[in-house]
Amino acid sequence: NNVDLNRNFCDWAADAPKNYMYRASHDLLVSKPGLWKLVKLLWFRYRHGDDGIWTAISRGQYEYPDGLFYGGDQIQPEYRIVQKIYDDVMADEGAKSLLSVGLHTGLGDYKIPAILVSHPTGHANVEKFTEIFAPDIEITPDEKGAVNAAELSGDLVDWLEARYANRHIPILTADLEIGTGTSWISPVLKRMDQGDAVWDVVHRGAVSAKTKHHLSESWAPRDKKWRQCSLWVADVFAEKLHKYMEKNL
Repeated sequence: NNVDLNRNFCDWAADAPKNYMYRASHDLLVSKPGLWKLVKLLWFRYRHGDDGIWTAISRGQYEYPDGLFYGGDQIQPEYRIVQKIYDDVMADEGAKSLLSVGLHTGLGDYKIPAILVSHPTGHANVEKFTEIFAPDIEITPDEKGAVNAAELSGDLVDWLEARYANRHIPILTADLEIGTGTSWISPVLKRMDQGDAVWDVVHRGAVSAKTKHHLSESWAPRDKKWRQCSLWVADVFAEKLHKYMEKNL
């Protein structure tokens, strides 16, 4: 349904979050690919800064089904599946903690995987992930975690921490980010090929080969070294986590 599932974990009893910055940029983001679009993106960044771009794009939006990072207009089936999985695990009153790590590509420098924790340096979650995975895998705290949590709509990490807060046990959440690079325009302005694909479909009836190539390279590059690095980090992650669980369970 073109719903970004990592923007769908909202409090659907309340009104969907409003993203006015995305509203101001939607027509631009899904406009015709080319130099003129690039110039306009540069101008948007100049006017609103990196924080404005981040809010417009990464925060998520709930008004434009054909837009980027669309969080939907209702709970998706996958939301209920994920909720049941975690609720079944947490139904065990003897549970000592909940550790959940999402696997992502797209954010971060090319071929430099890191575990991104949505809390600042010194937070218990940052320290725990450092204990388990460092120094083999870089641990990256979010120094603006308190701000970003409020700004990021429908994110699974924040949803889990809020849902099980009353259990009074550690809720350890993070994202393993395997970077594919960021645009030279701005470190937070990731490639806008999704918007290019929307334009292609509307005006050409299909996504162009060039846009398909850009999309695949943005999220799953064919570069052999990148894939080898990604698999190596996945192996290290699984091994370190297994050792931690054997020791603590």
